Amino acid sequence: MYQVEILDQDKGIISLHWEGKVTPDEVDSANEALKNAKTKINQPFDLLVLFNEGMVFLQETQKKIVDHQKLLIDLGMKRAAVVTGNNSLIKMQLNRTAKQSGNQVEFQFDTFEEALEFLSQ
Repeated sequence: MYQVEILDQDKGIISLHWEGKVTPDEVDSANEALKNAKTKINQPFDLLVLFNEGMVFLQETQKKIVDHQKLLIDLGMKRAAVVTGNNSLIKMQLNRTAKQSGNQVEFQFDTFEEALEFLSQ
């Protein structure tokens, strides 16, 4: 599951919350929701990404996330602040995915507040 919402239209901050066992089809659906949110703010955007504690991507979903990150950059994502908490598995997966997608604008944080403060600067 996922949820996409515009956190701050003026600053161009969109949030994406991944929950549960995310399937490749859900990644495609999330991409469409992000495209829709991007058209509403009509500017380059920052993305705040949240994960449920203990969540990891299945291998087939991990491959889709690489394309997902490339799409976000193509759509005009300036920065991604990812709340990983203490989830070392998701941190490892995200580091690998960022390397594979060429995503150099992803930053990891332990808390939502830290990530939002970073994007609000």
